[in-house]
Amino acid sequence: MNASFFGMGCDFIPDVINLDANSDLTGDWVNLENYERAYLLLIKPAGTAGDDLSIVINQATDNAGTGSKAVTFQRLWYKVGTMTAQNTWTYVDLGSTGSSDLDLVSVGGTDIASDSSAAVVMVEVMADSLDVNAGFKFVQSSYEGDDIGNALLINSHWVLCGSAYPRNVPLTSLS
Repeated sequence: MNASFFGMGCDFIPDVINLDANSDLTGDWVNLENYERAYLLLIKPAGTAGDDLSIVINQATDNAGTGSKAVTFQRLWYKVGTMTAQNTWTYVDLGSTGSSDLDLVSVGGTDIASDSSAAVVMVEVMADSLDVNAGFKFVQSSYEGDDIGNALLINSHWVLCGSAYPRNVPLTSLS
């Protein structure tokens, strides 16, 4: 099979680009109605010891954030440290109860030292984990920066997978 990234039913949505996590940040609302899952990919530089960035993924019924509430996720992967030294992903299963607030210093009770080191974190959100019976189909990242002492420029992106309508140019996922 020689399908493109998009032809395989995937899409890539920039979320938070080069913004300072020293204050709270939120990304755009992304529509998962036609996808089976999304991955929030966060890339952050080394910070200061004690800098405690956390992620909350919210769900809503529309791209205006109507009825916004946190969504629970069960799985994530991360790499911490210089990327040349950390060439494999570490997988974390948060169990059947999952989490709706991810503290990047302590993931699932494990200190990953992402406060003072560079990190790449990928959080999986299954579309069926949204409150679909109540019409929830949009997700949004939210970064809590209250415990960040110095400037910390972060980047995050959504990778959508399992499109119900794969095509070479995907349909918009922002409306």
